[in-house]
Parts: sequence; structure tokens; C-alpha cells
Amino acid sequence: MNSQVSNIKNSLKCIEGKFVHKQNEVNIAISNTFVDRKEKNVFHSVLIVNLKNNFFFENNRDHLPAILFIEAARQQSMAITHQFLNIGFDRSFLANNVNCNFYNFANIYDEVQIRTIVKQNKTRASFDINFYQNNKKIAMINIVGTEVSPRLVSRMEARSATR
Repeated sequence: MNSQVSNIKNSLKCIEGKFVHKQNEVNIAISNTFVDRKEKNVFHSVLIVNLKNNFFFENNRDHLPAILFIEAARQQSMAITHQFLNIGFDRSFLANNVNCNFYNFANIYDEVQIRTIVKQNKTRASFDINFYQNNKKIAMINIVGTEVSPRLVSRMEARSATR
């Protein structure tokens, strides 16, 4: 992997909760996110493995659960959306499609690096979120989403509640 990611490990800490829509730090699954020096549509971070999070680690296993990767992918897309795609907190980004491919187990001991490639047009973005451990691809999760106004979200929520 990229030497930039090695630099991230040295300053590894959770991303600020507001960027991933989390209030409790135990639920944050990614480190600070950085844009690639050469490719401006590529972003890097590291998976945060918090064994105290009972949702992900209720069972005492030596591998990382798939659901942790899915949550980390969601958080990564939110962080990039707010920090780099200039979508403010007054807007919503709704997932239209989530595809997951898992290739290998990941152990709980070694760092997992996250590399995300973003393709974007006016209101839509696609995130190819790749997870690596020991230079081996663990998973690729693609999220496609659309930016919408909070007013539209409120109308959609109200309509679904009446069904």
C-alpha cells in the first residue's frame, strides 16, 4: 500500500464524530481521512478496531466481522462527502445502492487500510471503498448515493410512516 497510509498509522485517531454522524466515540470505525497526494479522487484512512464495541465484538473471535466493514464503508463515504465534496451538514446523502464483496478474513491484530475511489457528478457520487490488511485485499464495498435536501428527506420519512 501507499506510504501515505503508513503516515496515517503514526497519528491514528478516530475521525471527529460529526463527519460520520456518530456521537459516541466507541461507534466510530475509521480514522481521519486524507486525500491522496497524486489522485485527488482517492482517499485514505484506517479501520478503527475497538474491541469494547459489543455490537461488533459480542462474540470472542480473532477475525473482524463483515458488518464492521459495511459500517466503516458508510462512515468513509459520509466523511468524504462532508470533508471533501462540500456537502454541508444541512444536506442529506441517501444511499441508492450498496454492494459488498468479501475476499479474505481479516484478523483483529493487524491494521486494516482503507482506500476509497470517488466518482461524482452534480448530485450523485459513487464510492469504491477497498479494505487491505497486510497488502491483501479483504473487501470492496461500493456505495452509490444521491444528495437531497432535508425537506425531501422529511417528506419521504413522513410518507413511509403512514404506510
